[in-house]
Amino acid sequence: MLRRVKYVTTGQVCYDGSGMLRRVKCVTTGQVCYDRSGMLRQVRYVTTGQVCYEGLSVLRRVQYVTTGPVCYEGSSMLRLVQYVTTGPVCYVWSSMLRRVQYVTKGPVCYDGSGMLRRVRYVTTGQVCYDGSGMLRRVRYVTTGQVCYEGSSMLRRVRYVTTGQVCYDGSGMLRRVRYVTTGQVCYERSSMLRHVRYVTTGPVCYDWSSMLRRVQYVTTGPVCYEGSSMLRRVQYVTKGPVCYNGSGMLRRVRYVTTGQVCYDGSGMLRGVKCVTTGQVCYDRSGMLRGVECVKTVLMCQDMLSFVGQS
Repeated sequence: MLRRVKYVTTGQVCYDGSGMLRRVKCVTTGQVCYDRSGMLRQVRYVTTGQVCYEGLSVLRRVQYVTTGPVCYEGSSMLRLVQYVTTGPVCYVWSSMLRRVQYVTKGPVCYDGSGMLRRVRYVTTGQVCYDGSGMLRRVRYVTTGQVCYEGSSMLRRVRYVTTGQVCYDGSGMLRRVRYVTTGQVCYERSSMLRHVRYVTTGPVCYDWSSMLRRVQYVTTGPVCYEGSSMLRRVQYVTKGPVCYNGSGMLRRVRYVTTGQVCYDGSGMLRGVKCVTTGQVCYDRSGMLRGVECVKTVLMCQDMLSFVGQS
């Protein structure tokens, strides 16, 4: 029989397959979902959203959920999930969710094997999962996501405001600071180091080496370099700096809206004051002394490789 169900205004109270519904109070407009084996307990202060079902055990200590649902958990019980305002709390496969506090609008993603710990001050974005270990020391993420890391733990990621911090295939993410709205792309083998002051554009990946000394990129991405490291790329405002097939990019400054195309064999030198047009490549030698090109495209890229990365 149904017992002690009070203060349900407009929504339905769902059924329970075997037991009875108990201690469900102050549900205003949303539904209270069912539990297949046990009884629903201690579910309070749900205003407009649903409390989803739990496959085997009983839901306990879920408080202060305002508009979003509390998602289900496969085998264990949901514990100590507090102060979730508008977003759902996602499920965990094997363990229990602990110490997840101050999540306002976004969901807290699951962890495949362990438990989520020390995740604080996440306002609107998601905290993504870690395949093997636990998430630690991720603080002050405001609106963007903290992407996952395949084998190790995420450390020292601070002051990410709206953009994502992408994953690293083998190592750990270190010393990534002051990224405001753009993404920091991944690096397959090594670790990301010394990437500072990237405002709105992403820093693209490097296949073999590490990204160093990339500063003052405002709105455009810094494209990748196939074998070596990116050095001395400064003052790129809106357009990307394309890659160089064999060597390193040097002395590329003051590119405002157009792209600096690649060089098939050598290095790019002495390219200044390009405003709106592209500086095309030279198939055999190096580009030199190309200055103050404003609106006219110099050459045409027959290989059409710019932009595929």
